[in-house]
Amino acid sequence: MLQDELDAIIKGCVKKQYKFQKLLYEKYASLLYAICLRYLKNTDDAKDALQDGFIKIYEKIDTFSFNGSFEGWIKRLVVNNCLMILRNKKKIGFEQAWDDNYETVEEEEEDGDTYVDPKILFGLIQDLPEGYRTIFNLYVVDGFSHKEIAEKIGINEGTSKSQLARAKKLLRSKIHTFINEQERQHRRVV
Repeated sequence: MLQDELDAIIKGCVKKQYKFQKLLYEKYASLLYAICLRYLKNTDDAKDALQDGFIKIYEKIDTFSFNGSFEGWIKRLVVNNCLMILRNKKKIGFEQAWDDNYETVEEEEEDGDTYVDPKILFGLIQDLPEGYRTIFNLYVVDGFSHKEIAEKIGINEGTSKSQLARAKKLLRSKIHTFINEQERQHRRVV
């Protein structure tokens, strides 16, 4: 889609024209749904978050200044909406889920030659505990800084760093377990 077309869609949405709202939904629904799934895991919750996210986008679209990326702007709205849903549902009891007595967790060296199918990797990330998964998604996938994460969630910046290190360590362990299981199954077949 050309920038002029996107600008026309945004302007149509500002005027609350259904035709343009539908075009915006069709263009971004799958991308935003994937974001919702990363944070919420449950498909019903993700669908609800997507719907709520589009309502917020339509309500706030008149505040988009056409400076910067529109896609980045709507992604941030949806991520913030997912975080609000997590807080409201108390899926993550933010006061209790984070270990504020953080300590430095040593990062292990990463295996550069390990390949895991993206669908499998997505599933392994989904299986992380909610707090780890949330920090991992915010930092690694969505590019928020630890300072931004701390402000968004209401935790200490060091806690964010510690939770990320633990998430990576657990994910690395899950990847190694998956690869070892695949190798065992392969040996049985051969």
